[in-house]
Amino acid sequence: MEKFKENPFWKKFIFGLLAIAIIGTTTYHLLKDYSVKTNKKHVAGKITDFEFINMARYSIGYEYIVDNKKYDGTVGVEYFDCYKNKNCIGYEVDVYYSSENPKFSQVDLRKYEKYKTTVYLIK
Repeated sequence: MEKFKENPFWKKFIFGLLAIAIIGTTTYHLLKDYSVKTNKKHVAGKITDFEFINMARYSIGYEYIVDNKKYDGTVGVEYFDCYKNKNCIGYEVDVYYSSENPKFSQVDLRKYEKYKTTVYLIK
């Protein structure tokens, strides 16, 4: 274990892997958001789930239908009353998706939009 800590090769290697992962993830999200922006179509969707992630994070699951095929997505939100009584389940939302790849989407939660924490890199 000491050789691992003292060897600068391993430090550089791990740093490089971490940098590649961050760049790859950011690039994927940029491409996804760009695809939605340049090929934007609109459809109504519905909230299907409100999930506790950890003490400060929650997510909303939503689904939408394009060409008779069901797609789903998630978006980060802060806590609001839906968690206790699930009254937001079934609520209609606006989904913007890419006509080239309908699994790429962005959502407008309408009256719950103010609780959204997910940031789209390109709107």
